[in-house]
Amino acid sequence: MNDPARMNKVLLECGCGCGFLQLGQFDDGEELYMDYNIPAFYAYQDGIWSRFKRACGIIWTIICGREYTLYEIVLDTKSDVHAFKNFVAQIDETKLIYD
Repeated sequence: MNDPARMNKVLLECGCGCGFLQLGQFDDGEELYMDYNIPAFYAYQDGIWSRFKRACGIIWTIICGREYTLYEIVLDTKSDVHAFKNFVAQIDETKLIYD
């Protein structure tokens, strides 16, 4: 089992604070992880109309048989861009296991 202490990771927060992206790779380099999280405070701060539109979009996606969701994150500080760039530069593609 992979030990979280052996994981190289970077945490990038959206400029407006609505979510964050975590990228990680264990020392053995076989797998890459990418998580997008929405803090609990922001999860349900939309108005009723925005929640209704989002629910209709999810229902339409299910009806069409697709599993497509778009998330975006704004990297608005130089340190976030450098952290992302450095993490990606460290990825060793020769160790990755492709299906």
